[in-house]
Amino acid sequence: MSMLLAPIENVRRLQSLVNDILDQAQIQAGEMNLKHQVFNLHSTIEKAHQLLEILIKEKKLSYELLIESDVPAEITGDPNRLHQILVNLLGNAIKFTNEGGIKVYVSMVSKEKISIQVIDSGPGIPAEQLPHIFQAFKRGSEKNPA
Repeated sequence: MSMLLAPIENVRRLQSLVNDILDQAQIQAGEMNLKHQVFNLHSTIEKAHQLLEILIKEKKLSYELLIESDVPAEITGDPNRLHQILVNLLGNAIKFTNEGGIKVYVSMVSKEKISIQVIDSGPGIPAEQLPHIFQAFKRGSEKNPA
C-alpha cells in the first residue's frame, strides 16, 4: 500500500467502525430509519466499486460485475444503506482475497426481490465461525490462511 493510502485507509476504517457502532445503537433502540426512495441500482453498485477500485488494483485482483437483464436499473430502497453494505462486503472480499478476483452478481429472486452476491476467490469463512457472523461486534480471524 502506498504511503499516502495508509492514512486514508485508516481514516476510512475508523469512520466505518464509528458508523457501525452508531448503527448498532440505532438498531438496539429500535430507531433505525431506512429511506424509501427511487434510486439507480447500477450507479450505487458502481460507486461502491469506484471507492475501492484502487485497492483492487493494488492487489492485482480481477473485478467483474454481472447484472442479469431482467434486473431493473431503478429500484426503491435506501441507497446509502445499500452503498454501505456493498462497501463492507467488497472491502472484506478485497481484504481476504490474495489472488484471483471478485465478482458481483445481481439477479431477480422474485418479482419484488433482488439478490446481490459478492463472490471472491478468498479462503472463505471457517465453518466454526459461521454461527457467529451476524453477532454484533464479533470478528473472525484477521489472519488470511492463504
